[in-house]
Amino acid sequence: VVYIDTEQKFDPNRLLQIIMSRCKVRQMEQTDTAFRNLSSQELRRVCTNAVARVSVFTLTTCKELVDRLRKLQRLVIEKNVKLLIVDSVAAVARQEYSSIVHRQAWLNQQASLLKYIAERFEIPVVVTNQVTTRVGADASDALLPALGNTWSHCVNTRLVLHAENRDRCEIDQVAVQKSPMADQLVLNYEISERGVTTMVKKGGQ
Repeated sequence: VVYIDTEQKFDPNRLLQIIMSRCKVRQMEQTDTAFRNLSSQELRRVCTNAVARVSVFTLTTCKELVDRLRKLQRLVIEKNVKLLIVDSVAAVARQEYSSIVHRQAWLNQQASLLKYIAERFEIPVVVTNQVTTRVGADASDALLPALGNTWSHCVNTRLVLHAENRDRCEIDQVAVQKSPMADQLVLNYEISERGVTTMVKKGGQ
């Protein structure tokens, strides 16, 4: 995995916690012989090795992000990369470009580079966005994906995560807002020690 971190929020300890929690579940199920007989020390070593297979690049400018993406092909081949994550493209774009025209041109460049990598090496590319606030005619605030229509047309599949009011015991939801392979639908989820869990279909196919 290649993880490009533009917000300096990647936490290897949290990733280790997720991997260990999921591996312990596999041990308890006793259906996976590779995990069933591992000692606690052996299990931790396996999980730590998994975390080490994530190459993290902390980048803080648009130029750094472009340069890294252009040099990524060699790393993908050398390390047999199966997933690329950019978290997030919005952080650097919104920080550096006050001109919408220049920002749109830069976003198009990023989209082209990312799609080339995805298609050339047949790997998924996950890019996180941010949200922005728009004030409606009734003076109410609405949260919308940042980067506008330009970026919305660049992505093939868009997932929108909603964090509901926990004081009212409402569950978080993720909506498939755009996809060439799935209808629009909403899934319930929660974030636990094992990461994202308990995804239950609410509607659609």
